[in-house]
Amino acid sequence: MTAYRLILILASLLEQFSRTKAFTAARHLGVRNICIPSNHDRPTATTALPAANIATIGKRGSNAAVAGKLFPIIKRFFIGPAKAKEIWSSVVGAIDVADLLLIAFFGWVLPPVSKLIYDRSHRENDSIPVFAARRRHKIVLILSQIAKIAGIVYIVDVLEIILNVIGIKFPREQDISKMCAEALFTLYAAWRLTPYKKYVIKKRVMRKSDQDDATAKAKIKVYDSLFNIAIVVTTVFLLVDELKIPVGRALQSVFALGGVGTLVFSLASQDLASQIINGIALVASNKYDEGDLILLGDGTLGIVRRMGWVYTDLRGTDEVVVKIPNSQLANQRVSNLSRLKISQVKQLLWFAYEDVDKLPTVIENIKTEIGASCPNLITDGSRPFRVIWTDFRDDHLEVSVDCRFRHPPSTDVYWDTRQQVLLAISRAAKKSGVEFSIPNVRVKTSKRESSGEDLHQQYGIEDQATKKSGSDPES
Repeated sequence: MTAYRLILILASLLEQFSRTKAFTAARHLGVRNICIPSNHDRPTATTALPAANIATIGKRGSNAAVAGKLFPIIKRFFIGPAKAKEIWSSVVGAIDVADLLLIAFFGWVLPPVSKLIYDRSHRENDSIPVFAARRRHKIVLILSQIAKIAGIVYIVDVLEIILNVIGIKFPREQDISKMCAEALFTLYAAWRLTPYKKYVIKKRVMRKSDQDDATAKAKIKVYDSLFNIAIVVTTVFLLVDELKIPVGRALQSVFALGGVGTLVFSLASQDLASQIINGIALVASNKYDEGDLILLGDGTLGIVRRMGWVYTDLRGTDEVVVKIPNSQLANQRVSNLSRLKISQVKQLLWFAYEDVDKLPTVIENIKTEIGASCPNLITDGSRPFRVIWTDFRDDHLEVSVDCRFRHPPSTDVYWDTRQQVLLAISRAAKKSGVEFSIPNVRVKTSKRESSGEDLHQQYGIEDQATKKSGSDPES
């Protein structure tokens, strides 16, 4: 209590000091009928200022941002016993105990009680799902969340009452409690609508039986992204309207530059808009999905971690995550290795001219060894299986081995199969009594063969040119 009285005395002294400064300012302004006794350094209480001069002082003082305004605001929070009693009476007269009990019941009592009743009524039946998986739990959860939001609004009501009693009043057109309630329930509705929206989209898309799972997932992603944008935009506009945010002057300042401002804004947002459009187009094109292993035209290999509106995250074989702009992905070739069911092993063999008579035997032995070592080899004619003498070179003979297998490329099974093919070729060469030749002349290849085809052979991607050539008599 002593500290509180000291604060009140200090506040009184500061108030007297501010009054003295006000009269001193009035005297400098030319007010002549100020009566100041000789035994005091302050004006008397009976001193009267002309109305015009007082208006002038008030007008000049009102232009200040902080001077003379900070302490009066702080002084309002020095609440005495009478003011505290008035606040208590106002709060008690405004709240209703029944409202508080209802909010407390639905917000904090109903969820645990409902779970307890459900668990006790189904504890002998293990086949019944847990309470969290039931639809009634979701209803109880929604009621609890709405009650908690109502409790927050109730606290805002009480704070508004306290501020009004101590002298801090808001304009009549700004109903703080109503604005807070509308904003909170709008945000809650948008938050609850997001998962329900995705559930409805999934049900509507999956209802069509004329599309595969990959196409359906791509459509779900596109629709989900578009509806997310719509929900965000709608929520922002509703909040601006509910909070009565003045946007007219702000928009005027944004477009005050006219054509120059429009040009700058267009140039700045052009790349972003292009990235977003390409991101939506990639999802809609169904080229790949999150978790797929893809090979890009520039040789980049990795697993898609996340498909965003602007960037796509790709995790390489060295575990480094790279962010690739969607515009770059849209303009290059993409091979989705995860969706391929057939892989290819292709190898070029070089033999010396001295073994030209043994080549037919070598070719037959290679076919036999590969067929015996690789059970997934495709030999039904749907895909080619070739071991062919293909060319005469300057210092060696060239033999091509082309095999297809029923498992995805660039997987552990593929690499094991590729190793078995190489071992089978080695055994066939030893069995035929020939050795591989090392050419002295560098073999020139085309640009396409040295770039794209090498990558496809390296990761076991099937050649599109020979994909449908299984009916070839040489296969």
